[in-house]
Amino acid sequence: MIRLRIVALSTGVALVAGIAVATAATPFSGDDAGFIPDPSQKLTSKCESGIAKAVGKAFACIGKCHAGRSSGKLADDTAEDACENNNAGKSCLERFRASVAKAQSKDTTGGCGCVNAPELANLIEAESDTINGNTYCDATSGTPFGGDDTGFLPVANSLTAKCEDSVNKAVGKAVGCIIKCHISRARGKLADDTAEDTCEVINAGKGCLDKFTASVSKALSRDTSGGCNCINAGPIGATIEAILDGSNGLIFCASPSGAFVE
Repeated sequence: MIRLRIVALSTGVALVAGIAVATAATPFSGDDAGFIPDPSQKLTSKCESGIAKAVGKAFACIGKCHAGRSSGKLADDTAEDACENNNAGKSCLERFRASVAKAQSKDTTGGCGCVNAPELANLIEAESDTINGNTYCDATSGTPFGGDDTGFLPVANSLTAKCEDSVNKAVGKAVGCIIKCHISRARGKLADDTAEDTCEVINAGKGCLDKFTASVSKALSRDTSGGCNCINAGPIGATIEAILDGSNGLIFCASPSGAFVE
């Protein structure tokens, strides 16, 4: 079952709506929240794009923590949570918050100050943990991931385990790919919302979700036990797209003048 964190997404939309009232910014439009950075505000534009990349890296990093728990390299939920969020500065979200702070420090105009790192970090962790149950969905082992992570630990060294790990990795790649589409739209490399949507979804096999679906199909074909058949690429891809499009306004949030409204 696919579950979206409506509260988190709604928060992102609400923040964007607040900015829209106060400025004459150019919205991403379509299903994407957020505003196209003012080309004249190069420091802010560079900062927001850098933070967008950091979001993709954080999603992929948390996916690696889940894979570590899946394989037994991380012994329990406590170790997996430390990998995600608390490991002497080396965890996924500690590095993410450091990346945001570094990016913001380089934007001397202050325009990028509208980005709220803790809020984004919470969203990344919550959505990653929820999507996990759609990836590690085979309940044969009978052992849940536990804690705040949905899903079941796969049977060790099984074909299903390899399949689920592959799909988990593909989720991280899809997230990074869609974020690249957002950055290209922000920088004017994609002319409009139609071009950006094509980049994300369907583009003669080259769209982000085209590639994700192909990766999932390949992984499933290798699990001759059929345990991985609980994975459905379509809904997972739609969830990833909805999360990233809805929260895009938490990243690309600056006004065209470089000032921002709280």
